[in-house]
Amino acid sequence: MLPYLGASRSFLKTWVTAVVVAFVCASLRVHANETNITWPAADILLGAPETLRIDGLLPGQRIMLTAREKRQGSDWLAYADYVADSRGVVDTARDPASGGTWDGVDPTGWLWSMYPVANAGAALLTQARQQKPDDQTLIARPGTAPREITLALLDAGELFAKRTIVRRRAEPDNTIEVDASLDDQLRGRVFLPKPAKAKRVGVVVLGGSFGGLLEREPRWLAGRGFPSMALGYFKYRDLPASGSHLPLEYFDRALRWFRDHQQVEVVVLMGRSRGAEAALLVAAHFPGAADAVIAQVPSHVVNNGEGTSWGDWLTDTDSMWTLEGTQIAHVPYPPSQTELAVARRRRSAERLPGYSTAPEYGQIWREADVKYSIPVERINVPVLIQAGRLDGIWPSVWAAHELEARCAPAVCDQWRTDIFDLAGHAWGLPGEITTTRASVFVKQRFTGFVSLGGTPAGNARAARVGWRSIEDFLDQLASP
Repeated sequence: MLPYLGASRSFLKTWVTAVVVAFVCASLRVHANETNITWPAADILLGAPETLRIDGLLPGQRIMLTAREKRQGSDWLAYADYVADSRGVVDTARDPASGGTWDGVDPTGWLWSMYPVANAGAALLTQARQQKPDDQTLIARPGTAPREITLALLDAGELFAKRTIVRRRAEPDNTIEVDASLDDQLRGRVFLPKPAKAKRVGVVVLGGSFGGLLEREPRWLAGRGFPSMALGYFKYRDLPASGSHLPLEYFDRALRWFRDHQQVEVVVLMGRSRGAEAALLVAAHFPGAADAVIAQVPSHVVNNGEGTSWGDWLTDTDSMWTLEGTQIAHVPYPPSQTELAVARRRRSAERLPGYSTAPEYGQIWREADVKYSIPVERINVPVLIQAGRLDGIWPSVWAAHELEARCAPAVCDQWRTDIFDLAGHAWGLPGEITTTRASVFVKQRFTGFVSLGGTPAGNARAARVGWRSIEDFLDQLASP
């Protein structure tokens, strides 16, 4: 009897195991058949809310979300893990990601955290960029074309669903080249929204120390209904090649031209970095030219000129700006050609994160005479200031607080300041890749890596939250 009982027990154990396995397999088949995926929208503008939800998973099941995109001839990839809750649901707007190129609760992580597949991860990408600083396939330049991204869901490494989506940087617009046929002095481009979406607020946008034309931002604004102008003021077409001795009257003329020709009721002057310096100076010296100002990563003092090549500011003794033909008093850049300073600059420029000018600007701003301050107490219009605490170019958070402290009492309640703790000097637009935004390689008079600052997640958040704040600011101005 005992041998028979042992055999029976062995058979029973085998039978129970088989039943359990069959049940689990059946459950998995049911799960596979009943999984319901709410994918992100198929084709929308970058910066719109994103959603991805999966129902019908097993509680505690771990899945991987990947996003792949081809850029400049190479594949870029973002990925992270999610764990289903007790109801078998993953919702990227609610659940934290882990173990990938982004973590925490961020439904847009797959948009901004991409790395080149061949150099996936911060350490490998840093090594590759240092070895080949001119290799454009290692830099996520925004461009203007739509982003085509393939999302995939994997369970234990096995693909069970995928979808290709499109994210557009701008809606089709009516672009006007501003040239001699429109005005014999102004240079730039105007971006007009669809007539049905057009709002009563228009924006004139200024770039920073590299000159040229800042087009992506006004395109983005036009897509939200705001007629916008990308205004060149140096290093563009037949404008001055040097960022020195630039007349503030030029900006006043542009604002009046834009108001008259685009028939907008409210005109906002928006600038970034040295463009923010110009915007604040124009608002202070030309009352009524702009109805509001947006100053991104600004300075609170007038700084020296930029010269013709990036790096000329190291020795330029002139002001960047003039008023009625006279240079505006500016903070002189400190003696920066000492043996110690040159050695530090060369050493930091050879490797990432690169040469940060913020300590040098911090030194000269701390010692600056009050006469070099931008007279913001004369500004009688609403102002929105945005700054990054990890700014690698200059201490823009310090400048933001200095500007806010001197606002005119009559309009102080109309001033707003956004401080982004983990952002640098150039966070870009919502939904763009930020893994290479913290530094740039320059090959002009100054050659090497320059630190712009910020973390990928911090710059992505500043782009997402900051541009939503800008849109809210403009919408408030548009209200009767």
